[in-house]
Amino acid sequence: MSLVPTYLTLKGGVSGADRVDVVRACVEAFGVADLPRPLGWAAPAGTPAQSWPQGSDPASVIEHALLSAGEGQSLQIEFEEEAFATLHRPGTASSVDPPAWALSLNLRVPRDPATGLLRLIQCSAEFCRALARERRLVHAVLSREGPGAECLPEVPVAGFRSHAVVTSREAVARAYVSESSFWESGWESYEQFEDVALVLRACHTVNGPEYLAAVQDQQWTLARAARPGLTRYDLPRPQPAEKRTYRSGEPCLEVVGYLPDERLVELSAYVPDGAHVRGWEIFNVLALVAEGRLDDGRPVDLVRVVFFDRAMAEAEKRPLLDIGARVYYQGDSGDIIKVSA
Repeated sequence: MSLVPTYLTLKGGVSGADRVDVVRACVEAFGVADLPRPLGWAAPAGTPAQSWPQGSDPASVIEHALLSAGEGQSLQIEFEEEAFATLHRPGTASSVDPPAWALSLNLRVPRDPATGLLRLIQCSAEFCRALARERRLVHAVLSREGPGAECLPEVPVAGFRSHAVVTSREAVARAYVSESSFWESGWESYEQFEDVALVLRACHTVNGPEYLAAVQDQQWTLARAARPGLTRYDLPRPQPAEKRTYRSGEPCLEVVGYLPDERLVELSAYVPDGAHVRGWEIFNVLALVAEGRLDDGRPVDLVRVVFFDRAMAEAEKRPLLDIGARVYYQGDSGDIIKVSA
């Protein structure tokens, strides 16, 4: 199986006075970023596309398309190379003034990913820069879609398999215990544009194993630093070529007991200096919680992880608590003390 993504997707919010203003800004940013040329439009999205008149002024085509669409409808713009963008009316709960329009951009990865994918990532980052420079882009995440690296948590702000993130300090503060835990987690580059910043990572990786090796530790750093309940954990699906990276690192957890009356499994936890509970270990605990039984069939209602001391427990607790385990540490008198969420 090829572990190259099928699409890059960019989901974000673009501000503007009205739909014409927003779509015009997006089309102009496409040109600046040297992304595929527009071929047609559909309004509402999903209906048969209308041809984009070659050589015509984009603004006039956009205005015609939006007037045809009607005020309450979405707009889809189709581009060369099987790319398309969808723009939706902003929600009433938008915190941006004027409200941000929801943009979803889908870019087909070229057949020669060795060069085509890397170019597409760079062009997409430039698209974000072009909108951010004009104070248009409120937030955005550029992610890989398709096979590969399907063994990571989905963290707030940065998403699941992202290459580029545009966000604000306010958004980061809402999602993470400390802002520095996000900004200093391991991004390859950082660019500030007025109220938002663009951060990039793994922009020179092509296949799943390369991408996973580049971002796995950072993704788990973000999961540990996120506020309670904001990270999503799905059972992992590492491909054979990714398993060496996925299973890297010495284990910190060990099953030490089972209480049949409580249907409780206990794990001991010791984390050496400079190490962390490995991601694959957390996913193993998630599988135990989700399946509700041990490999030998014994039922499990509770999973208790007991750390050597409080400092270890506090540093490692967030992913374990988020997936439904209970976290404790050994007290000075030998008893175990529960860690609060």
